[in-house]
Amino acid sequence: MVSVMVLLPLSGCVSMFLLMGLCFAVAIKDQHVNSFANLPAGAHKLAFPLVAQNTTIPDMGARAAPVIIVTGAYISLLYVFYYAQSLTVNLTFARLRKQNLQSKDKQRVKLDDVKYGTAGGRNVLAANRTVGNTLEQAIPFLASLWMHAVFLNVRRATFIGWIYIATRLIYPLVFVLNVKTGGAAIFASTLPGYACVLALLAPVLLDAADVSIDL
Repeated sequence: MVSVMVLLPLSGCVSMFLLMGLCFAVAIKDQHVNSFANLPAGAHKLAFPLVAQNTTIPDMGARAAPVIIVTGAYISLLYVFYYAQSLTVNLTFARLRKQNLQSKDKQRVKLDDVKYGTAGGRNVLAANRTVGNTLEQAIPFLASLWMHAVFLNVRRATFIGWIYIATRLIYPLVFVLNVKTGGAAIFASTLPGYACVLALLAPVLLDAADVSIDL
């Protein structure tokens, strides 16, 4: 019989992963062709900011739809990591307690030892660092994403945003590989992620400084 400690985080992990997949499916299916229907004549829809002259609130909502979906996908992925963290801790705790019973060890492992200590080993460490690193990078990514969309280019912000989410998806895998090999596998996730944030933020800062760029 599946324990509640396993079933609850597992169901949460699956449901949020499906929600993230739904965001991606909507983005692929719709592509928001009508999001730029009310642009001024002659405007280049691929290089148009969210906020523009004579933009109404309904127009802004329609134009923001691609970035809203990227944001929703990112939040969904964060909750996937939350639930996966809980699931990893609970499974590891159950395995260690079973080992205690089989060995008749009087010193029983506690849940806190696995969740907050080092008893969980590298799998729990990977789950914890996946959540921690995703939270650490959330503000730079989301702030840069929305500044780029609002002031420069909605479509480009959306495209880079999806690439960034892909770099987040592989983080737990490369972290485990990195711990096992002691190599630089983690950079396969972090460096492309940093590049995405830079690609979103740098043009906004240059534009604010009135430095002419051709993107």
